[in-house]
Amino acid sequence: MTFVYMGYNRAMNVQIEKEDAQTIAQRELISSQFSLFAYICALVGDAHDAQDVLQETNLKMFPQLASYDVTRPFLPWAKSIAYYQVLSYRTRRSRERLILAEDSFFDLVAADAETAFDDVGDDMAHLERCLRKLKVFVRELIESRYVQGLTVNELARERHCSANAVSLLLFKARRSLCRCIQEGRLHEVSV
Repeated sequence: MTFVYMGYNRAMNVQIEKEDAQTIAQRELISSQFSLFAYICALVGDAHDAQDVLQETNLKMFPQLASYDVTRPFLPWAKSIAYYQVLSYRTRRSRERLILAEDSFFDLVAADAETAFDDVGDDMAHLERCLRKLKVFVRELIESRYVQGLTVNELARERHCSANAVSLLLFKARRSLCRCIQEGRLHEVSV
């Protein structure tokens, strides 16, 4: 009787560990979307097509999440799947008689893109933290310019000041954000 009970517990633990591994892999998939998109976009060269390839990559990865080994880094695994989806995209596009870059050039871009966007997620976290440190009116100015896409002249009219004053504020804010992000990176390295 005890043997059966122990076996049942062991089977339950394996099942729970498998569910946890799948949950971890799903979380990794969600958090890696921006890095994967940037990687694919660098290889494809068109943001709209990159979105399609990212969706195809996600569809390809999702059934494999249950078997993903959580002891290995997720992003390299995901990028390898994305790489093959990009190759598939290139094959489809070549059939459409579009001229694509030579394969050797593509391989060079792929090698560079492999590591180029690894730290983007960390930088975005630093940026969010640094934006919160800005004064409210400066943060609103940054968001109006870079999120809403208003021009410097539109911002100047809206705030009843000169375009030069807005440009100077934006320049100082960007410089402050850049310093703050660099400090965050240095803090990560020293920890």
